[in-house]
Amino acid sequence: MKKAGVEFGWLHDSIITSIEFRVADNGNRNLEMHMDCPSDCGYEPWEGKKLTVLVSDIALMMHTVFGMQTGKESINFVENGISDITRAKMRAWEHRKFGIDPEAYTIVFHSGSMIEVLCSTIAVLVRA
Repeated sequence: MKKAGVEFGWLHDSIITSIEFRVADNGNRNLEMHMDCPSDCGYEPWEGKKLTVLVSDIALMMHTVFGMQTGKESINFVENGISDITRAKMRAWEHRKFGIDPEAYTIVFHSGSMIEVLCSTIAVLVRA
């Protein structure tokens, strides 16, 4: 498993503007999280920019949402690994073979909501 890059720490306090689940023409499942990065995030290439976190070729995803919040959603942290509950769900599907050597990540929001994902890659892109 690859480690969540140091760069994911710079996403702290980024404001989520949308989360989109997409199915590509080839059948791959992908997640796009669009966000506004704070101007004081500490990583100059992202400061004050619109970013997209692209989660590609999802093998398994669990999204827990706490919706009764006031205000916007923002990222608290991104870490390697998934919960034991999600790991148990993954084991139920292991016989099907994922076709990839998945990376495991948990994206935690300030509201307590979270996304746990097994995917082939996760990347941060700066939008124009």
